Amino acid sequence: MKTQAAFSLIEVMITVAVAGILAVSALPSMKYMILNGQMTSKTNHFIRTLNHARNEAITQGATIVIEPFETSKWGNGWQVVQGNEVLGEVTYEDQIDIQPVGEQETVRYNYRGRVPQAKSQPFEFVVCNRDKELRLEGRKIVVKSTGSVSVERSVDYQCTL
Repeated sequence: MKTQAAFSLIEVMITVAVAGILAVSALPSMKYMILNGQMTSKTNHFIRTLNHARNEAITQGATIVIEPFETSKWGNGWQVVQGNEVLGEVTYEDQIDIQPVGEQETVRYNYRGRVPQAKSQPFEFVVCNRDKELRLEGRKIVVKSTGSVSVERSVDYQCTL
C-alpha cells in the first residue's frame, strides 16, 4: 500500500477557495471597524478640545472660542482662539463629519468656563459617517451652558446633506 506524503492539488485548491471566501466576507466588517475607530477618535478629540478650551478660559480668566475652519463645517477641522491669537488647530481629512444641530457657528467659553449662548438650549453636534452605504452608530455631543460636555451613541444620529 502506498502512503501519501503531501497534499493533493484538489486539497490545496479547496483550502485556497475557503480562505478566499472567508476573506471576502470579512472585508465589510473590517471597513466598519476602521470607520467606527475613526468616529470614536474624532469624537474624543473634539471633546478633549472642548474641555481644554474650557480649562484655558477658567485658568486665564479670558474668553476662549472654538470655531470651524469653514462656516458650519466642523468635520474638516477647528481652531481654538483667544482674541486674535490662535491657541491650537485640528485638521481632518476623512469620512467622518461633525455637524452642528442648530445655528451655532462657534463655541464660546467665558472666563468662568460657561457657554452663555447655550443657556436656552444646549449646543449639540452630531458626529456621523458621510458614507451612506455603511450605517454606523453616530454620536451626539452636547455642550451645556455650564460648559460641561456629554456624548450619546445611537443609529439615529446620521449625517444630513
